[in-house]
Amino acid sequence: MKSTQNNDDNELNLETLLNLIKILDITYDDDCSQLSGWNLSDVDDIPISILNLTKEEQRSVTSLDREGTTFMWKTLLIDCLINMDYEDNDNRDDIVEILKKKHKDHPEKIIQIDDFHKNYKKTDAILWYKKESPIYHELNEALRRSCINILFAFRFFIRDLKDQLEEEHKNFLDTNGGNMIYLYRGQRMSKDEIDKLQKLNRDCLISVDGYFSTSRSTEIAAGFMTPKTEKDNKMPVRYDITCDLTLTTKPFADISSERFGDFSNEEEVLFMVGTIFQFKGMLYDKKSKFWRIKLKLIDEHQHRWFNLYNSIKEQMGEETNLLTLGGLLVTAGDHEHALRVYMRSFIDLIIVHDHLTETGHQHLARSLMGIASVQGELGRYDESIQILNETIKYINNYINKDDRNYYRAEAYYHQSLPLSEKGEYLDALKQCKHALEIFIKYHGHHHANVANVYEMIGNIHANFGRLAGTKHNFNDQHQHVQRAYAYHNRALEARKKIYKKTPDHPDISCSYINIGELLRDIGKPDEALKYTLKALKTFTKSFPKSHYWIGVTLDNIGEIYVQQRRFNEAKEKYDEAIDVYKKTLPSDHRFIGETLHNIGKLYCCTHVFDKSLDYFIQAKQIYDKKIPNNHYLAVELRKQINYVSSQLHGQIGR
Repeated sequence: MKSTQNNDDNELNLETLLNLIKILDITYDDDCSQLSGWNLSDVDDIPISILNLTKEEQRSVTSLDREGTTFMWKTLLIDCLINMDYEDNDNRDDIVEILKKKHKDHPEKIIQIDDFHKNYKKTDAILWYKKESPIYHELNEALRRSCINILFAFRFFIRDLKDQLEEEHKNFLDTNGGNMIYLYRGQRMSKDEIDKLQKLNRDCLISVDGYFSTSRSTEIAAGFMTPKTEKDNKMPVRYDITCDLTLTTKPFADISSERFGDFSNEEEVLFMVGTIFQFKGMLYDKKSKFWRIKLKLIDEHQHRWFNLYNSIKEQMGEETNLLTLGGLLVTAGDHEHALRVYMRSFIDLIIVHDHLTETGHQHLARSLMGIASVQGELGRYDESIQILNETIKYINNYINKDDRNYYRAEAYYHQSLPLSEKGEYLDALKQCKHALEIFIKYHGHHHANVANVYEMIGNIHANFGRLAGTKHNFNDQHQHVQRAYAYHNRALEARKKIYKKTPDHPDISCSYINIGELLRDIGKPDEALKYTLKALKTFTKSFPKSHYWIGVTLDNIGEIYVQQRRFNEAKEKYDEAIDVYKKTLPSDHRFIGETLHNIGKLYCCTHVFDKSLDYFIQAKQIYDKKIPNNHYLAVELRKQINYVSSQLHGQIGR
């Protein structure tokens, strides 16, 4: 599949763009992904996200562990939902259509949905939230399961509910006697969930992944702690929440009013989704035979969490929108959720395409580039190239002439990765050179985009050289290695100047990895190891433990150890790399195939040919799906399988 070149005559077919949704196979109702890992078997179970800030210097998303990244992106997602300002933001048709489709076999629920569609007013948000209806249940289920598309259809309601809670919060402060209030929530919880809570660090932050209903009354809370059925084997739990009313927090309010259809006298106080509490420990009340979980409402603007939050928002840019949220997830190595966020951004814009401003067109182009980039990272190279072909057509038709070249440069750069990974090195280099010329014109030589293109050109030449090596074209191999080394050093020098104040920046470590790989390829394992260990040291400080770049680095160390004939240590590193990949990448990702390939080479070096062949075959099953036959890895693997097979046949013959 060839790339689209710089051609203003390309015609865009919007129907083709919409067809990409079908290609990606992402629909409204299949994107629910339970990030928290908490049991959702009971509607009363409220999953939580956790943030441990153990170091004052934690200042970026790359310093967060997996749970911390989940905590952060969910918080930013709610910000996006509330602050988005598209013209169609109040349209409830989308959620009504989704709900009717889901409840088509339940006439009584269809009546409630029609009532909501016809009669809902933003001043009735709390009233509708409290009703026993599909609105309440589907909203909370979407929040619990992080269903991005459904939450976007609900965004007008989430915003209205927040606005009304803010108004009621003012009344709450005016009428409450004193600055402190104590609230309670009773529920039943499984032993596994209690065990998880007991393992939490005291003073860690907890964000509830839903609206959090509490009561002023311990007696009311106790009523929710009783078993619902005889088979209920869960344990009674009570949250004891201390709230200082002078703090700056997300809104919460007393909603036990007849104005909101409440005649139950439950003294209910409702917290906005995403409210942040500090975990103050838990204990078992032996006398009353229930667990007490102590939470304290924090001042979000004074706690050091807010410094981290603001720092990340600064990195993302002035706007907290879907594009910046997708970028956050990519940086954190969470590609599957980044893909869903970019896809949601694309869908949201394409629906109102006829009314888009210039900024809207730019966002749509970058949404497509985000989708394509993540597809490439996940090894879906054909899809990535196809999307970028359509993106370039879109840019040619809808981005104004002053900005068009720059957006094309971004698309060319993104397209170079899947082209290179497919072994189409000349096309990949062509796209990089287009991009480099434009980026240098706009930024000069010391800019992140320019350094990224230098790195990509270096990687393409390195792969070109490896392919030449498999064909014994050693002169070509040497020339490509020299070019790769030159471009990787350009990238490193540019990044050292760009990130002068942050010498541990992950981009600098990526350059160390690339130079280490080249040194390994030319038989200088000791020098290669120095660069690679330097990168690993930074990555382990900067990235979550499950980030795929840590897996790449461990795999590289394994290859260097093999060159040094440290075979046992190499096997350990390969196993660690696969463990990392399995947490973040699809099971058939090319990186996993490469590590399996490397383990096969290790066993080949130690003459354990049966194990070597087994790993080679596992790697081949992935390569057959993910890379073309002319890719240097595929060529190398075929030769190695033939060699190992001949050795095994020779052993049998003897």
